[in-house]
Amino acid sequence: MSKEKKQNKTVFSKLVQISLTVALAACTNQVFEKAGRPSGLRNSSNGQCPKILNGIVVDNVRAVVNLKINNQDGSEGGSCTGTFLGDNAVLTASHCTENTATGNVELPDGTKAVAMVRGWTVEDKKEDQAATENGSGTELSNAQYFDRTSRDIAVLIFPSGTSSSWRNIAPNPPKVGDTIMIAGYGDTSFQNDNNDGNVRYGSNRIDFLKDGLLIFESAAGTHPTAGQDSTNGHGDSGGPVLYEEGVVGVISKGDTTQAIEAYLFSEFNLKVLEEAEGKGAHINGLNSVRKALGRPAKPETTDPADGCSRN
Repeated sequence: MSKEKKQNKTVFSKLVQISLTVALAACTNQVFEKAGRPSGLRNSSNGQCPKILNGIVVDNVRAVVNLKINNQDGSEGGSCTGTFLGDNAVLTASHCTENTATGNVELPDGTKAVAMVRGWTVEDKKEDQAATENGSGTELSNAQYFDRTSRDIAVLIFPSGTSSSWRNIAPNPPKVGDTIMIAGYGDTSFQNDNNDGNVRYGSNRIDFLKDGLLIFESAAGTHPTAGQDSTNGHGDSGGPVLYEEGVVGVISKGDTTQAIEAYLFSEFNLKVLEEAEGKGAHINGLNSVRKALGRPAKPETTDPADGCSRN
């Protein structure tokens, strides 16, 4: 890890790094009440719709999905997490995708994306792979590193009607200090691979919010109550950052003391979302991003009223 990155991490983190097991465990309503659980994430009265965070499944379809990533040569490349924003659009992280027209991504049932739009360039992906291979993090400057992370979003476009469950983009942007949720199918420990195929979720509070970045500190591994002060690990990438009734960010980077995520309410990420919409992606709530950025509302290609929407 470069000296500059270490110094930057110190700026954003007041906690001593720990090596204890990190668990993004499923939590009870009581836990989230204490953590300030946003009301939009409470159980819905509509029992026919999957609840994005409490594990109720209808026909094996959830708004939050475990994505299979294939390399360009066809070999298995691991897994990430994604969120349906409509019946055919999955929001995930750019670094989870390959430089192909569809990103080489599949849903758990084998359904393949038919198109993709992402924020990263080919050079971003190469730099990410090089950093992973040498094990030293990124050799980029702080400014380059944060710029790349802020653009780490992708929209996968599937055939219409692929999912009966989705999440809207949040109607309002959050503020520093607000409670958010993260969800993912990743490992439950930074020390060992431990992915049991279950989606887990936890709460935290925003410490930094600017220029496409959403950052929060974590005491994961030391907090006595599972699900609070959570962070994200391998396999959680691409998962949602949730606020009130919808999605505000994409999981990008995390360790035992801090998480650095891509924030949807930015000019650059709005362009990515709009480009995906232009290619046929059904994205619910995109006007909330336009409104927050002072842009005029546009007709949205929204899903049927009887869909699961915010439930």
